Amino acid sequence: MQHQYWVTKKTVLKRLGTKEDECIVSSDAELDAKLELFRSISDSCLQLQRVLDQYQERLCILSQEENSLGKFLRDAGKGVNPSGKHMVSAGKAISYSGQQRLSVRGPLLRLYHEVETFRGRAVSDMRSTVSAMEKARIEYRAALSWMKSTSTQLDPDTGRGLENYRKAQRQVRESKKVFDKLTLDVLQKIDLLAAARCNMFSHVLSNYQCSFLTFTTKVAQTLSATADTMNATPQYEFCILKELSQSLEDSVSKPENVVPQDKDQMLFFQDEYKDDKDKDRQPLDNDKKQLPSSENIQNPSTSINLIDTTSLESEPSGNSSSIVSDLAGLQLHSEDLSANFESFMPSQLLQVRKKLLTNHNNVSLLCYINYITLAAFP
Repeated sequence: MQHQYWVTKKTVLKRLGTKEDECIVSSDAELDAKLELFRSISDSCLQLQRVLDQYQERLCILSQEENSLGKFLRDAGKGVNPSGKHMVSAGKAISYSGQQRLSVRGPLLRLYHEVETFRGRAVSDMRSTVSAMEKARIEYRAALSWMKSTSTQLDPDTGRGLENYRKAQRQVRESKKVFDKLTLDVLQKIDLLAAARCNMFSHVLSNYQCSFLTFTTKVAQTLSATADTMNATPQYEFCILKELSQSLEDSVSKPENVVPQDKDQMLFFQDEYKDDKDKDRQPLDNDKKQLPSSENIQNPSTSINLIDTTSLESEPSGNSSSIVSDLAGLQLHSEDLSANFESFMPSQLLQVRKKLLTNHNNVSLLCYINYITLAAFP
């Protein structure tokens, strides 16, 4: 009853967090260090098992998504154009990567089962041993407390309290023997547990490492071959239009520095905004060739007056007489048309044209002036 009383008292004090004697705590320093290692092994195995479960699940999801993406690219790239061929090649490579990724799941599942077995057997057995050791330590420390209490009541001269002291001392010896045995078991089992965990990881993770290395090598070779195939086909040059419009000040101040970035747009509008001088000159040449020939048919002479002064003498306007006097010496010759304009100044022709613009009745004369301007200065 006395021993059980001290054991219960020591258990309650431990639950309440009462500080132990420093000498007793220091004597169990090695045991406490091993217990910390055991707690670390137990917690890390639990976390590793959860991570492996999530890892293999997300690995399956990723492989499924890669297969779906590869199938989509293969279906969307059915065609004869180069972009369709690129999509088919990329889809095949991504589908192959998704299929090969599942080869890593086998070693992961094996590692998961190994960790589960390790936790279910080795860690559970170790936990039961630690529980027995903790119980023996509490009994041992309770016996020490009982012996300490009886030693204060002991009177060596009269022998009072000697029997109680001997009972406590005997209980301390028995508790010490059990505690030492369980302490040795705990120390040895924790060392074996750490070694077994390292052996398990080195054996199982080597298979995972080989599988992952094989997977990455195959996928890298496939993607490299796909990239080489894409590089062999003609490339397309893409440009990004950074600004859709520019400010009015920039366009007015520096119109020559504005260079469109879209080369495809420049190529599309190149022919539309290009001035072809040969095509523009061809109708004028035809007019120059046709009009003198018709005049030659009407008048057999080689040179004629461009302006019929007789038809304009009846007009009473003074502007017409001055215009006729200005153009009376201008003649067209069928053989050498440009020689007749050498003696006629361009300024005179422009002055005559201004006079005709002020007089709206001389429409026919204005048409002749426009023709002379185009013929003389193409």
